[in-house]
Amino acid sequence: MPKLFSVIISVLSSMVMGCAGLAPDDYRDLSLPLGEKQKLISLIESNITLPSGARPIAAYFRSYSFVERRGEKFAYATYQGNVRPGSIDLIDYGKQPNISDGGCDVIVVWYSLAKNSVISAACNGVA
Repeated sequence: MPKLFSVIISVLSSMVMGCAGLAPDDYRDLSLPLGEKQKLISLIESNITLPSGARPIAAYFRSYSFVERRGEKFAYATYQGNVRPGSIDLIDYGKQPNISDGGCDVIVVWYSLAKNSVISAACNGVA
């Protein structure tokens, strides 16, 4: 019985990580100099078009991670309304908040470093 229990826990953990989009084996944090990260954040924020229903970018707390997956490099960010508006944090990808609803109070951003373009900037769903 204990073996069955650990198999169930393992399967459930994999499902949760997959649903959250946080698969540590798939994404590896990039080691970039702080100045380079700051320049990239400025570039992203000056070129991003926020989704319809979003507030101005300064109204959000923004957490950025820089990652690599299969040789491609990305910036990943979550923008959260009502949490330290205007603040920016640099965090490891695995420490990004896992928020599954919130509408436009939570925006998820993917940016391609190779293409210098926003791939996606979308409001979360509403539970």
